[in-house]
Amino acid sequence: MSDERFIKKPNLPENDVTLCVCSDSDTARLLASCGITVLQTKPTPYT
Repeated sequence: MSDERFIKKPNLPENDVTLCVCSDSDTARLLASCGITVLQTKPTPYT
């Protein structure tokens, strides 16, 4: 038997968020002000 688990609430974390990947600098600044470590990336041209 595998150790697979289903997500109870898709797209919502079950625990505190401590790390995030983000391409928008305003959003990154807001997340950082909440104590979240932000890995900032360049926006994708495919949106």
